[in-house]
Amino acid sequence: MKIEIKHTFEVDDDISDAIIKLNKKHIFTRFCCSGHKGSLYPYVAFTKGASRRRLKTLPKNWIKEKGTYGASIYRLFSEYELNNFSEDELLKISMKELDTWVDSLERDYCEFGEYEVNIK
Repeated sequence: MKIEIKHTFEVDDDISDAIIKLNKKHIFTRFCCSGHKGSLYPYVAFTKGASRRRLKTLPKNWIKEKGTYGASIYRLFSEYELNNFSEDELLKISMKELDTWVDSLERDYCEFGEYEVNIK
């Protein structure tokens, strides 16, 4: 049996590649933000199942926070980073860290077996 999951949502352009790759690997997200000038707080919130199975490692320099509906990961910048890099540079650094981590993850399988996700 194949189940096709269709879910439409808006996502920031800078984080969209990472979110697409996560979902293709069956590591589902609830919401996310790439961070913005004046609001340097990139984060990804995961579903409960993804939180239990896949958040044993984290992107370099990212922090995990457990929540009621699943865990979130986010990037806080050090005083050194804030003083030595522009906001644009910091956001690019954080997206590179996230992408590198996502690329290192293997495809996940839910407890109901393998299912297919079609993302266009």
